[in-house]
Amino acid sequence: MKKVIVAGLLGGAITASFLGAGAANASHDEYVGVKPAGGIRSSKDAIKYLVTVAETVGEQWLQPHLFRFGASSLLNDVLLQRQKLRTGHYSGPDYVTID
Repeated sequence: MKKVIVAGLLGGAITASFLGAGAANASHDEYVGVKPAGGIRSSKDAIKYLVTVAETVGEQWLQPHLFRFGASSLLNDVLLQRQKLRTGHYSGPDYVTID
């Protein structure tokens, strides 16, 4: 069952904490994952969420079936950052899709 809940980083931390507490009483196949979306546009935003989840419920939650992003804009930024690491400069606007 999919629930749509809009929340920022604080809401994400609370949700992760709640899910982590519930997981303590569940087997691995009963875990419920989190997919934050909306407002996560940059790699820096994504790192904030990754650190928050890791510090709140542990690094074991940083797996695709338990935690993943739902932000297409984030993909564009990750592609730009990878290109910059590889070439030393950012690519032009034709390198990624326009949202």
